Amino acid sequence: MQKFITKITTIFKEKYKIIIPSIIIILLLIILIIIGTKTKKNLNKVTIENHSMYQYLDNVKVTYDTNLTIESENNITSIEVGDTKEVIDNLPLYYNGEDMVLLPSSMAVVFPLGNYTQKKVPALTTIDGQSNLYRKLKYKNNVYDLENAFLFDGNDLYLFIEPTTLVVDDQEINLQPLSFVIYNNATGYLNYYNYNENAQMIEVKKNCLAKTNSYTINLKIDGIASGNDYKLLAKNLDILSNLF
Repeated sequence: MQKFITKITTIFKEKYKIIIPSIIIILLLIILIIIGTKTKKNLNKVTIENHSMYQYLDNVKVTYDTNLTIESENNITSIEVGDTKEVIDNLPLYYNGEDMVLLPSSMAVVFPLGNYTQKKVPALTTIDGQSNLYRKLKYKNNVYDLENAFLFDGNDLYLFIEPTTLVVDDQEINLQPLSFVIYNNATGYLNYYNYNENAQMIEVKKNCLAKTNSYTINLKIDGIASGNDYKLLAKNLDILSNLF
């Protein structure tokens, strides 16, 4: 046994100039593989060809020309048009001339009639509203038929997939499917985009509700009611299970 140990020690001393660098190289390769895997996991990219898109920022329509590259990495989404690349807001991106919406950030899908279940969908999920039967959620190769639901970003943004009525104090506003609203408790103002129509801002003095035939959302406290049941929405999307 002693002879064996002595032999191994001798070999190591003779070859250490080769062994040590080899170990270092192997460790570096392992680190690079881990970093590459994490980067790939956190990077999400889509290319939009032959379509222009638009957002409403502070109720102003901002249009992005055709042939876009949109990527999301570590909860930051950017859009590239030609040689220009800029970070964009988390507000919905609409396809011009198509009933389709791209979500720049992760959102929760809320199912009021399904025990108020909330599921998380990733950034760059598409809502396809071209079907007369369902709105479809699409992410890569995944498709989910959506009905009796809405989307919530965990803060102030709601996106509706069915006809919804805003009730602001004594005023009622009928919203088309694919419309969105943002209520800011700090300012007391509601911003909304009525799909294919206009974007507006109105002051809220008392009530601020979003109603469908099946449920009512209290936008001031992020609570939802259906029948006699009532529940506050979860705002931390990281605790939700994934839809896809």
